[in-house]
Amino acid sequence: MLNRASCFPEIAGDAAVYFNMGDMKSDLADQLEALCSLNSEERNALLAKQRQRLQRYSWEQAARALGNIYNKCC
Repeated sequence: MLNRASCFPEIAGDAAVYFNMGDMKSDLADQLEALCSLNSEERNALLAKQRQRLQRYSWEQAARALGNIYNKCC
């Protein structure tokens, strides 16, 4: 469960379940209920999307990008 008002939609895309968190109202309970009620096919489809999305990111790639930023700044 990820807050839609954050950086997570950009990172996780359609491979996550999001909730809205406003000043007056949140749909966290509704989204948790929806997540818990997924059948095995829906759950497996979500997990497959998560595995596919995860392939976009690696610690090595992040370290290389951060190193490039440090090299440009110094």
